[in-house]
Amino acid sequence: MTGTTIQIMQGNRNLEMKYAEDFREFFKRSLHTYMNYLTGFDIVKFDKDIATPDGTPTSMWVQTKYGPEAVNLIRKLI
Repeated sequence: MTGTTIQIMQGNRNLEMKYAEDFREFFKRSLHTYMNYLTGFDIVKFDKDIATPDGTPTSMWVQTKYGPEAVNLIRKLI
C-alpha cells in the first residue's frame, strides 16, 4: 500500500471513530456497517437501509425523517 492509501484508510477510520456515537444516536444503527476504510461511507447501502423512496434525494429523506443535524452528519461522512 502506498502512503496515500494508508492516509485515506486512517482518515476514514478516524471519521468513523469521531462520529460513531452521533450516528447511532440519530439513526439507531452502527456507523461501522457503512464504513469501508478504503472507500469511505457507503451512501448507497445507507440509502437502501433507511428506505429512501425512489426519486427522493437521500438528503431530503434524512432531513424529513431525522432532522437537519442528521443531514449535516451525513455530509461530514461523505
